[in-house]
Amino acid sequence: MLLNDFFTYQIVEKSDDKTIASIEFNKEHDIYKGHFPGLPITPGVCQVQMVQEILSDSLAKKYHLKSARDIKFLNFIDPAKVDSLQLELSLSSINDSTIAVNVLLLKNEINYLKMRSVFATE
Repeated sequence: MLLNDFFTYQIVEKSDDKTIASIEFNKEHDIYKGHFPGLPITPGVCQVQMVQEILSDSLAKKYHLKSARDIKFLNFIDPAKVDSLQLELSLSSINDSTIAVNVLLLKNEINYLKMRSVFATE
């Protein structure tokens, strides 16, 4: 779990089909010491994990990534230069235990992550 250690977040806007959150990174986290020394960037797997944790936390159900049609890492996230981002989750219910989620991770109209995915409850 990365929440409250690697990153923190606050809900900015929430409706049945959309959640917008503001994310702040802990630039001192050990992950950045190894990925990569002297040139820290946020690993893609951590970005996907953040999406899962914020989705689960905001909907009060534990979700896991079931499938992803597209995951595009469009820009590096250097925590020394980009200390906060906006996460937009567009949600579509498939059934009681599965939802389709379109993800945008951005700041000032610069996209860092785009993802079309399906999450399911555990």
